[in-house]
Amino acid sequence: MAWVFVEKDPTGRLVGLRQDRWQQYVLDKRPFLKNLVQEIKEAITNPQVIYAGNRPFSLLYSGWPFSSGFHQGEMITIAVSFDRAFQYGQVRTIYITSQSYKGVIVWPP
Repeated sequence: MAWVFVEKDPTGRLVGLRQDRWQQYVLDKRPFLKNLVQEIKEAITNPQVIYAGNRPFSLLYSGWPFSSGFHQGEMITIAVSFDRAFQYGQVRTIYITSQSYKGVIVWPP
């Protein structure tokens, strides 16, 4: 299994993005994300906020708003599914939005 990246979030959890998921669930639907891999990694390693997801063992990582360009004021949001111990997660999907998620904040504490 090939990986686009594996990064550590601020709580020490590992979050990975598989190559097949990147292609089939991200780029096929949102090809403009191809040039934002560094920003996606930063949304995991240095998020603005992490929310409890709407599925069991899932979290949503919300990056900092873009300060300029086409997506100015919008932020990268990443949905991640975790193992039952919440130690290792895999990216489900990635999108850009101007809306804050309305879930329970789990980080910062």
